[in-house]
Amino acid sequence: MLPKNDPIPGEASLTCLTLGLGAVASSLRIFGSEKVIASRESSSGLSTEAYYIGKSIAHFFVILFTSLLFSLTYYSIVQPRGPFWSYFCLFFLVYLTCSGVGYF
Repeated sequence: MLPKNDPIPGEASLTCLTLGLGAVASSLRIFGSEKVIASRESSSGLSTEAYYIGKSIAHFFVILFTSLLFSLTYYSIVQPRGPFWSYFCLFFLVYLTCSGVGYF
């Protein structure tokens, strides 16, 4: 039987929502200010896929550092029983997914 007042699902949802909204907000600047440049390069015959992959690779290290920083902060404040790397992997995947939403 499940406990009636289990705080873990609510805390997990709010933690992922906080991280996801931060990822979307930080990713809006990746392509938003360069739409004119991207369309100009596309019309001149340059590859838009290469442009997207290059910007994504450059932003990957920001994603990695930010999720590591969030994981360290979360782990030191909450002090969960699970291993650190499982939380880091979860937060990294949430940040990576939500930053993809914020690209466009």
